[in-house]
Amino acid sequence: VGSRTLRSQWDETVKYYADATFLEYVSVEDETTFFTYREMDKLVKQTANFFLELGIQKDEFVALHLHNTPEYMICWLALAQIGAVSVPLNEHYHLEESSYIIEKCCIHRIITESRTLDMYTQNRDALELDTIILTDGTSPASDVFELRRCISAQPCTLQEVRRVTTEDMAVILFTSGTTRHPKGAIYTHCNVVYGGLLHVAQMGMAKGDRFLSSMPCYHMDFQEMAAMPVICSGGTLIMVEHYSARRFWSQVYHHKAHFTDTMSIMNRTMMLQPVQPWEKDHCLKQIYFSMGLSLEEKERF
Repeated sequence: VGSRTLRSQWDETVKYYADATFLEYVSVEDETTFFTYREMDKLVKQTANFFLELGIQKDEFVALHLHNTPEYMICWLALAQIGAVSVPLNEHYHLEESSYIIEKCCIHRIITESRTLDMYTQNRDALELDTIILTDGTSPASDVFELRRCISAQPCTLQEVRRVTTEDMAVILFTSGTTRHPKGAIYTHCNVVYGGLLHVAQMGMAKGDRFLSSMPCYHMDFQEMAAMPVICSGGTLIMVEHYSARRFWSQVYHHKAHFTDTMSIMNRTMMLQPVQPWEKDHCLKQIYFSMGLSLEEKERF
């Protein structure tokens, strides 16, 4: 890792692979949106400048209550550009769950979307939120910032280059809370980049490889096993909005993925789908899977 940070790794990859496709976003309607590294970097820098304008400080914790969307990637990378710390929240969290983490981390700014916006606007004072940023749609509330509108006039080069070191915090990922309250796991910039380099080496990924993931963006599996290996190798991230057992394998096939990641329940639900004549005609080199599969299940899969 050396002295690399998430910011420096991203900037380096953009420099070398600017016109390569970074992100293919597959919506629940199976519509695909494409971003090159150059296009994504423009949005990242504009968003980072907006965050600077808001006064977000280095090492400040900022919550992201988002599901799998391009805006998650934009905000995650933009916060790293200015040395702030991302605190992703599980997309299914309700008020009690979110408020625990917001209070635990002394968070005063949140980035959210339309489906959870009311939860934060209606409880803004109780949660002590100074800033609410909406990533999609519009809000009738004058004190809610609409991300798309706010970044449209921002410059495409970073207006303040703060000193960010490899030992600075980059992300705090909270556990699922299987022993009562969730625990916040601190990821430094070194941890984040190391995860990318480690998985590149384990999988043998190279420039141009394509990684399809439907793992949730607030989870380590998505960040460290999919997004960071892609960024470290100049590949393409195929980000699926939500997992569907019926559509997953056709997405792997259609998007010509070389790598993907699953959990055991995904493997099992895929095996319940009807056999298709085309399903072995894929480009996959490897599947990463988490949690237990019996030897019989693995062989059958």
